[in-house]
Amino acid sequence: MIAILAMGTAIGGVAVATPATAASGPVTVSAAKASPARYNGDCPVNVSFAAVVKGRPGTKIKYRWLRGDGAAGAVRTAVLTGRVTLWDRRTFTTDTRSWQALQVLGARGRTSKKVRFQVSCQGSVTVQPDPASTVRPTSSASPSPTRTPSVPPATPAPNGTPRPTASGTPTAPQATASATVTGINRGDYEGPCWTPFYWNTTGTLKVSRVPATVKYRWIDSNGWKSQEQTREFTQGGAAEVPVNYEERVAFDTRSGWRAIEILSPAGSVVSNKFPYAIKCTDATDATVTVTALRPNYRGPCPPADSDEGAADLPFSVRFEAEKKPAIVKFRRIWNGVPGPVEEVRLNEMHRSFTAHRPITEGGVVSLAIEVNGVRSEVATSTVTCEDGTPPTADAQVESVKVAKESLYLYYCGWNADYRQYLSGDITAKGPGRVPYRWVLDFGSYTRTSAVRTAFFHDQGPRTEHAVLGMQPTYNTSASVWLELFPGTPKAVKSNVGNYKVSCRL
Repeated sequence: MIAILAMGTAIGGVAVATPATAASGPVTVSAAKASPARYNGDCPVNVSFAAVVKGRPGTKIKYRWLRGDGAAGAVRTAVLTGRVTLWDRRTFTTDTRSWQALQVLGARGRTSKKVRFQVSCQGSVTVQPDPASTVRPTSSASPSPTRTPSVPPATPAPNGTPRPTASGTPTAPQATASATVTGINRGDYEGPCWTPFYWNTTGTLKVSRVPATVKYRWIDSNGWKSQEQTREFTQGGAAEVPVNYEERVAFDTRSGWRAIEILSPAGSVVSNKFPYAIKCTDATDATVTVTALRPNYRGPCPPADSDEGAADLPFSVRFEAEKKPAIVKFRRIWNGVPGPVEEVRLNEMHRSFTAHRPITEGGVVSLAIEVNGVRSEVATSTVTCEDGTPPTADAQVESVKVAKESLYLYYCGWNADYRQYLSGDITAKGPGRVPYRWVLDFGSYTRTSAVRTAFFHDQGPRTEHAVLGMQPTYNTSASVWLELFPGTPKAVKSNVGNYKVSCRL
């Protein structure tokens, strides 16, 4: 059996052949960026954050991401190559308005400028406003006992005059409110949807008298609702005012309507429904290739190795678009069961990443990718669960090789779903054992993984699959190879492959 070793791009938790230098020089941090910075659409949604750190090549830094809710991400490690882009990626399921910033730790640490972002989810959502913007009641909310509250003169309602109270003092009738949606810019749009647009919906609010307070929100035929908004109508002011809702959205082909829902006073009232129609001309089909990087596994279920990612079955996924830029919507089909719709945006002709599932029981694990109702060829990994005493004698190696190229061209960040894997094959005449380790040469420094062991139980030639899990967090590249029987006269080196990470939003 072959264990999978998961490592960050900085390859945390491994032995270092040529250590990177400690943080010995000044570093600079750019302002953080978010993509998308403003989102309106289906949730859950992923938001990517990035910031550029510059420093002396080989400098080792520790960093973390700070968040507007007061939380901080895990402390991570990176080795600078002069200029490094550090990434984070978060998933949101509810309306959120907050900020995020990158903090480099240490005596000469730096914190980037905050990037503010907003997520507005479709459907029934729980609004989570930025704590800093939450309105809190003040001590002046209740009138002082020594003061006699007075009722301001009310603008007469169309249906009558103010009604007297039990004491004979006239009071204003409750205000009523109505709304009208008057327009949507790009409401009848046909064209490319690659670049998000500012989408502005306009309308008016009208009350029966002033002063008045109106609470309302914008709604969409697809179930989306904006956060609740408040409009104050002051004494002596206008009883009808313009309103608008602007958002930066990534269009997709759809049609429907938008309206204003009055929440108070007098309960829910919905305005006219203003129609819109959007047709994207750059949405495209794509050819998808799925490859099992570990076609078979034989050993304990789950694997005894407790390292992160050691019990994974990785599958390489590659999108080939018909044109660029392109928007491709797809679903992962695990063991014949479709998952949720995902979206990938390609500004080059292809994208690639690795999907994975844990080893839990024996059987076949399959993956296909569906694009616009068309499924790719199915890739499979076969798991054979067995326990037993592993062989102790060295096996006779017949060949060893690694993939010539392992390219990661997808989202980056500390999200386990965006892991990349190096793969290699060890063929031996069993039974026997073959110790091995991965070597990665980044140019200015070299790193090696911990020594693992491939076990061969059967007679005759047999191939085991060595896989190394990587967590892409910034752009990097390295030459990689497998070294068998490291540190002994029997040491054998495989061919040299190329590993490259190109982070994409």
